[in-house]
Amino acid sequence: GMDLVRASTGGAATTAAGSQALTVAEDGDGGRQRTQHEAFLERVKEAEKLEEKLRKISENVPTKISNVSGSTAGAGSGDFHQYRQQKRRDQIRQARIDSEMKYEEAQRKFDVQKSEAQMLEEQKTAKRRAKRQKKKDKLLAARKRKKARTIGPSAQDASGDASGGEDSAPELD
Repeated sequence: GMDLVRASTGGAATTAAGSQALTVAEDGDGGRQRTQHEAFLERVKEAEKLEEKLRKISENVPTKISNVSGSTAGAGSGDFHQYRQQKRRDQIRQARIDSEMKYEEAQRKFDVQKSEAQMLEEQKTAKRRAKRQKKKDKLLAARKRKKARTIGPSAQDASGDASGGEDSAPELD
């Protein structure tokens, strides 16, 4: 009974002393403990990221379960059926891998074809835009010449540039 009380009292004293030592350490060197705590939090975050990656990998990677015969020699009556099922599962897996590869190849070809078509369409659009701009500039120049001929050089000097010129020409889009 006495040892039990002494042990529990000793434990409490140690715990209290330990708390005081921790408190003293925090007061004396708070910056160092803070950086240690931040480093600890970073390690925890990295561990969580690693666990998440591992979980994704384990979900996406198929696990191979092989039905191995027992330690006794000789084939039982169910071995052929197990072999047949294993072979069928492997054939299904191979077919799935082949179909995924074909799909990815078709998708890649489609993406290349799509980008080429988009590039050609952009070139045609740029050519048409340049043609429209050239036509617009030609029309504006013709209007300017026509206005200059109808007003005449003496009338244009007298009125100033208030009545005509590029500013009063209508915008064409």
